[in-house]
Amino acid sequence: MKKAADFLNFISPWNLRLQSFISLLLLSVFFTACDKQARDFVAGALPSAAIPGSGTSTSPISKPNVQWMISALSTNKSSAATINLTVLLSSPSQKTVIAPFILSGSAILNSDYSVTPTNSIAILPGQISAILNITVINDGSAGPTKNVVLTLDTPTNATLGNTQVQTFKIKNDL
Repeated sequence: MKKAADFLNFISPWNLRLQSFISLLLLSVFFTACDKQARDFVAGALPSAAIPGSGTSTSPISKPNVQWMISALSTNKSSAATINLTVLLSSPSQKTVIAPFILSGSAILNSDYSVTPTNSIAILPGQISAILNITVINDGSAGPTKNVVLTLDTPTNATLGNTQVQTFKIKNDL
């Protein structure tokens, strides 16, 4: 029995070290995968050679892309709620990004809905998003489902991303 106890006393520290090593290895793999997913999520991410201090490339830093977070959303007219629509940048900018938008669709501004801000969204330096508020106006009358189409126009200090059109449906549930 003494030999078995001696063996366990000898192997225990190695077992603990092996468990610690495996834990660190798994954490390293996990954080590497998370970092890659985060970099892949940012559509306008620059290759490492174009990041200042990471290589010899003298390419200028490109402008971030600006786009709607999602392309479609809806709500019921009876809820008369305020809906927040998000505009995203692919990466933070050192300058204020102005993203103008055009309103269209079958819903009537200031009758079926109101919007704040009214014609453009500003994303401040260092930020990656801004909010546009749409408030549904419940006039108490029945009618068809209407939609608000918001189309991003040419931005300042950014380029247009993939999701340039946001469609917001106001379902008439009266």
